[in-house]
Amino acid sequence: MKTQIAEKTQREVGRSSTAPYSVRVARSVESENKIPDVIDLREISSDAVVKETVRRSSKTEMRLPIFILLEVALVLAIPFLAIEGYYTLLDSKAGTFAQESTSQDPGWSELVEATPIYAAIEVRDKKVQGVHLLIENGGDDTALYVPGETIINEKKLSSYGEAQAASVLAKKLNIAVREIKTFEDDKIRKTIAANEPIALAAFDVRNASGAQLGTSSWIEQTLPLINGTQEIDTVAAEQLVRSIVAFPAGYEPGMRLPLRIVARTSEVPLNDVVLALAAEGFEVSEVANLPIFDEGDSAIIVPRSLLGEDAKTSAEEVDRLVSVFGTDMVIDETAEEGSPVTVLIGANYEFHSADLVREQF
Repeated sequence: MKTQIAEKTQREVGRSSTAPYSVRVARSVESENKIPDVIDLREISSDAVVKETVRRSSKTEMRLPIFILLEVALVLAIPFLAIEGYYTLLDSKAGTFAQESTSQDPGWSELVEATPIYAAIEVRDKKVQGVHLLIENGGDDTALYVPGETIINEKKLSSYGEAQAASVLAKKLNIAVREIKTFEDDKIRKTIAANEPIALAAFDVRNASGAQLGTSSWIEQTLPLINGTQEIDTVAAEQLVRSIVAFPAGYEPGMRLPLRIVARTSEVPLNDVVLALAAEGFEVSEVANLPIFDEGDSAIIVPRSLLGEDAKTSAEEVDRLVSVFGTDMVIDETAEEGSPVTVLIGANYEFHSADLVREQF
């Protein structure tokens, strides 16, 4: 039988330096009649704190991987949410959609891409036999052949390396060559002679999937030479280039006078003007209409930088433009270096077109 021992509880607060918070507790004991232990509340508190800290730390460690996984999931979801929002916007029927502008509308503009020219180098025993300049005109493509015996810079074309031969020829003719490709023996010559198409993919053109040069027939041309020599007649060669290259571009930017043609009225034959100026050997880079047709007069606005000694094109080219266009010139002192000449086509402009059969803008 258990014996209940009642003891008087004594609190000694501040009286003992060793156990100021000691408490004697009444408790039930077994028949051994042992005296109750003295319990130190500071030790109880310390153990409780440790246990609580361990418990909270364990919970935090359990929640941390879940939190990281949620963050990763949110980051990965961003692209999918963006794509979903994009297609939701496309499917939306709300709002007003602007119609695509045409060449008759105020504010219309279009960049003009230079006529693509490719150089096919004919090689035999690692020596240049000749260069074929393949000019893509969107129909009857032109193959301009330059034999290896042609003299350029007092050297035969065959004495240059493959890439260098194409480069010195392009610089001599002041044209931009888009791609260069080497063909062994006379494979390219036979292809052209047979009027067979040449895959543009052979020239590593990025968008040449299935595209071809010479899909109908080749127009074969040879460079004019000075009589009795193998040297190129540069004046006659320039005329030939202008006749077979619809939109020429200089060997380097600025080596042909760059033009930006802008209409001041909707009544102007813009397409005819563009083709006529390109046929004069000028590099047309952009065609546009004023944001508001002001019906003003024609004018040529020339940046001061194109008239300086460091300009790649000579002042004579500007004078030639003024002569061909037949209007006054205004010098722009504020235009940035490298800006093109702006040709304003006004209501007073008159143009009598030749038989130009070219694609309209």
